[in-house]
Amino acid sequence: MDLYLVKKEKIHNITFMYTRRIKFLTASLIVLIAASALYYVFSSSGQFKSRLLFPFRELPDSVLLYQGNTALHLVKASTGWMVNNQPADADRINLLLATLQQSVARRRVAQSQLDSINRLLDESGVRVEVFSDGERLFSFKVTGNERSMKTYVRPDEEETVEVTIPGYRVYVAAIFSLPETGWLDRRIFNFNWRNFESLTAEFPNNPSDNFSVVYNGRFFSVKDLPTDTARLNSYLDEISLMEADAFLPVHHLPDSLASASPLSRIRIYSVSRDTLSLDVYRAGDKMLGVSRHLPVSVLSASKVQVLTRKRNWFRAGEG
Repeated sequence: MDLYLVKKEKIHNITFMYTRRIKFLTASLIVLIAASALYYVFSSSGQFKSRLLFPFRELPDSVLLYQGNTALHLVKASTGWMVNNQPADADRINLLLATLQQSVARRRVAQSQLDSINRLLDESGVRVEVFSDGERLFSFKVTGNERSMKTYVRPDEEETVEVTIPGYRVYVAAIFSLPETGWLDRRIFNFNWRNFESLTAEFPNNPSDNFSVVYNGRFFSVKDLPTDTARLNSYLDEISLMEADAFLPVHHLPDSLASASPLSRIRIYSVSRDTLSLDVYRAGDKMLGVSRHLPVSVLSASKVQVLTRKRNWFRAGEG
């Protein structure tokens, strides 16, 4: 009798455990089915999936940026990229192309923000048109909020999305908002050594410091001066590679420069008699360079030091 009761209790326990397991598996199956159903519903109803925003096979060779009433035409030429027919900064062009290649549509703009962001795109967004071999690859409008580092893009005929570059915290819209001066090649004397003929440096306040660099058939020297050729070659290299730290819009040019005398005036002449020029001025706490072929340049103290080298600095035997 006791043995019977023990067996009965064991069978009861096994049955109870089996029943609990069946209920657990059933509940798990229901959850799994529900999750699958939800996934199907959201997928079939257009749940957003992040994606490359501008897929293209060949790199663009032309980009138009419409910033309000200003149009910037970036185009690849045989000599490199140009912005509105002036040499463009290669680093900025590479950044633009990388931005177009790597931008990802992260999410749809929230419905509560959609109207205000679309209005911002319509009123002040930058319109971008991208071409290759004369064929338009794609176009879009872009705007953003630099403080929150958020960028919004509305491709033509598509929804407005928030855009990012995976792995980086960057303000994507910034590259599209650069003014023309931000795209210019910052090389001040971007000349070809094969066409270089001579250089003159003038100091209006101290004419005795003036000098000319000429080619004597074998090497460059300072005219009528026993020349330290190592110093002169270093100077010419620095001049040829010199870049502006930044460019000022014309309306930022101080009025005082109209009557001021420059610290130095550099002129470079080519074999074809083309001339590149730069006048160096002090304007308050800034040092500025004014030329005929570029906007006003902002110059660091070390660059001004080179641009104000005087005649005797090149004399052989000087310490």
